[in-house]
Amino acid sequence: MCRRLTLLLALCWGLSAQAAELRIPGLTQAEQDLELALPIGGIVADVLVKEGDAVAAAAPLLRLHSERETLEHQRAVAVHQAKEKLQAAKQREEMLAEQLATTAQLYKEGRSVSREEYHKARLEAELARLDRLRLAQDEKVEALNVELAAAELEQRTLRAPVAGTVTRLEVAAGEAVASGTPVVQLVDTRRLRFVGAIEWRHAGQLKVGQQVRLRIEGAEPALHNGEVSFVSPLVDPASGLVEFKVLIDNADGALRAGTPAELLLDTGKGS
Repeated sequence: MCRRLTLLLALCWGLSAQAAELRIPGLTQAEQDLELALPIGGIVADVLVKEGDAVAAAAPLLRLHSERETLEHQRAVAVHQAKEKLQAAKQREEMLAEQLATTAQLYKEGRSVSREEYHKARLEAELARLDRLRLAQDEKVEALNVELAAAELEQRTLRAPVAGTVTRLEVAAGEAVASGTPVVQLVDTRRLRFVGAIEWRHAGQLKVGQQVRLRIEGAEPALHNGEVSFVSPLVDPASGLVEFKVLIDNADGALRAGTPAELLLDTGKGS
């Protein structure tokens, strides 16, 4: 009995070794399948998309109520735009610098300018310079306040990080959301990713960048080309399999993510 089993296994191995093509099953996935969340919590003011909508990168998807943040941003902008004090300080500094130059020349020549008047002109010019520097620093701080207020306001809008299709919405207007809680699923299927696992002894036949063929279930046509994007350096000790991934162009949207498929790998063997 044991001898017959050994012969049967040897026969099966011989037939497998002679096969010219390996068929490795797997599933297609969207290259980008994102669960989007806001960095802060709040009450949803507007949901700007619906399930099934195609959106561009950076398109707004929903907004939280932001009355306070809007007012704070407007206030920061108004303060920053009030530059009259700095302009007046620059003009005063230039005027006193000119007066100091004239006073210094007269003092040097000993003509109608006392020592006290000369030192007073120097002090006034220096104070004007320091006042201008202080106001210039204030303006930089105000500019940063505008950027900070704009960033805080922008955080209340959830935007699409990539172009794609909205496949799930978890909130509606008026609902409260917590920071970090996924509220929108966005999928980009312009490229699919086939994920499979190959026996370790055949894994050396797959190289990153290699062009391969796949048969995708239910697709018309069924055969599609792909490019190997990843071959794991690890062998799963339980199964002896090596995970790999293949990218498939799907610019026309004809293929659906999640469809069963198989990699057709020519082993170079066969009669």
